[in-house]
Amino acid sequence: MDCSWSKGNQACDGGLDFQAYEWALETSNGSIPEAKSYGGYQNADGKCHFTNPHVRAGAAITGYVNVTGGVEALNKALVTVGPVSVSIDASPDSLYYYQGGYYQNSECKSGLSDLDHTVLAVGYVTYRGQKYWIVKNSWSTHWGDNGYIFISQLNNTCGVATQPTYVKM
Repeated sequence: MDCSWSKGNQACDGGLDFQAYEWALETSNGSIPEAKSYGGYQNADGKCHFTNPHVRAGAAITGYVNVTGGVEALNKALVTVGPVSVSIDASPDSLYYYQGGYYQNSECKSGLSDLDHTVLAVGYVTYRGQKYWIVKNSWSTHWGDNGYIFISQLNNTCGVATQPTYVKM
């Protein structure tokens, strides 16, 4: 996210995964930086390190897939592909201050224009008959449940299934 300003992303102030993919495909021949040489999350705008000569290219992407079909399509992708990038509505205070447990909030919106934070869906679980996505956030392991949140799939809470994507390697 922090390198793809030219594609419309604004680093800490919001952005979408597919815009970062497009930046990588056009700017760096599809290469994404090796995590170890790139460095950790800075929580600051304008901190693109990819042009640093010490940053090595890691994996190369050849494209990306938009997962369409809602909740069930996202669940199928999680089972058959693996972790999937998702954008969510991160505006509710209850999400910002989440400390653990199963999250369900009808005020957390799911419209395309409501999505303002990109995270990683890594799987899903069933708790008391209801399915919840397991989502890894970038706000450190001090947030949520060791950096994760369990978001209800009911009515596509927070828009998890609104615009999921994954890269092709």
